[in-house]
Amino acid sequence: MRNRKIKEMSKIIWIVLFFIVSVRVFAAAENVCLPQEPQIISKTQDNMLLIYDIEDASIFENQNNLYFNVIKDALLAVGISEAQIYNNPSYPIDLAMKFYATKKDPVFQAEAKNLTTITTKNIGVIRKVNTLESFLYTQQIKHFPLTKETKSSEFMAYILKKRNIQKQQMKIVLFLSNGLRFKVDTAIVKQHVQDGWQLSAHIHNHPFYIRPQEGLDIGGVIAPSVSDVQMHRVLVASYGLENAIITNGLFSIEVAGKDFDKL
Repeated sequence: MRNRKIKEMSKIIWIVLFFIVSVRVFAAAENVCLPQEPQIISKTQDNMLLIYDIEDASIFENQNNLYFNVIKDALLAVGISEAQIYNNPSYPIDLAMKFYATKKDPVFQAEAKNLTTITTKNIGVIRKVNTLESFLYTQQIKHFPLTKETKSSEFMAYILKKRNIQKQQMKIVLFLSNGLRFKVDTAIVKQHVQDGWQLSAHIHNHPFYIRPQEGLDIGGVIAPSVSDVQMHRVLVASYGLENAIITNGLFSIEVAGKDFDKL
């Protein structure tokens, strides 16, 4: 009888502990999924500028990436192949190199040379997309959904950080666009840097299927393009950029600001 009561009590204790842990996990997930609503600085049919004020940057350090399946499902829905999603991160790079090899245009030759330098010199660290990058990607497809007709759109995010006594604050200046080219006014970033914020990272995406109507299936390359290199050099020199990150929603490459002098 006594042993039965002990077993029942143990069962109740385990149920209570499971409930407490579940509540904490749910609360943590809610914090990561729902950072406070951003300030909408500007909005047009094809562009948006948002600013997120994050009181504690650690909310994005959750290793359980809650956004990844959202991105995966969105990519599959517009025809991205299973191979591109589950293959190794060099898959888009290999496709791009094969494509460049067939072209004599100086622009493509420059891109091929740049990509070769990045891969042979082992510049940057390639890894699976993290929670912050996935969050930014989901904001892009939330406001400018992926469709089979328009698969190519980009975002640019400036990640600013400042540490106070207890925690590290974060500001995200996020530019969203319904296309591949858009003008970014960095005046807001400049002002925050002058106010003591550190430009910790610049994050932007390389979408899959660039200009699909022209058959250029070379998207999703996680490597800085020639124009990316030039842009990041300016950000390093002007604002002290620490790291540049290019993501395709599945994998990312992170390049230290100082390494852009090698390209």
